Amino acid sequence: MAAQHLISASYSFDGRGKLQKEGGVVVSADRIEAAGPRDALRQQFGADSLIEEHFEGCTLLPGLIDAHTHLTLPGDGTPARRYSEHPDEILVLTAARNASLCLQAAF
Repeated sequence: MAAQHLISASYSFDGRGKLQKEGGVVVSADRIEAAGPRDALRQQFGADSLIEEHFEGCTLLPGLIDAHTHLTLPGDGTPARRYSEHPDEILVLTAARNASLCLQAAF
């Protein structure tokens, strides 16, 4: 069985408008097992068996997904019409850089 991690923060947002104090999620391998109040999760899964990481002063959010992005645009205000005149090689390099930035930002 994979180790279970409790990731918690001062607040958690459920994505439906509710902000909870001292919320967290329990993660095992690549699966979220449960979410809720930190103390309730510690009791449910056993505090001694969890690897805990608490982020004081932070807020946990549900996964954010950028469902519409133009990776080939530089993001510096250059009009798309003007930027589309660049050679394909430049557009590919720009897209690779922007995709990398999105991944690093956890999108």
